[in-house]
Formats: sequence, C-alpha cells, structure tokens
Amino acid sequence: MPQLNPTPWFMTAVVTWAIIMLLLKPTMLQLHPMAPPNPSTQSVSLSHWTWTWH
Repeated sequence: MPQLNPTPWFMTAVVTWAIIMLLLKPTMLQLHPMAPPNPSTQSVSLSHWTWTWH
C-alpha cells in the first residue's frame, strides 16, 4: 500500500515544519494587535429565551 510508505512525504513534512518554526513563527510573534482588548466594567445582563416545546 503506497499510503503507508512515508518516504516521499517525510522530507516535505520536515521542510514545512522547519519553515514554519524558523521563519514564520518569529515574524508572527512580532506582530501586535491593532486594537488591544478593552476590558469593560459594565455587567452584561442575559435574558432567557422562552421556548415553546411541543
């Protein structure tokens, strides 16, 4: 069964993992969100739905 042979895909997986870990991850960690989360002091009141069960 050729699906169980990891030889053709192993190097592709290793190279992809290396690119993600060495190049993309440090770049992504340097990015800052445009609008940081704003903690609100208002309490949220939740109303319950009334469902008619038949």
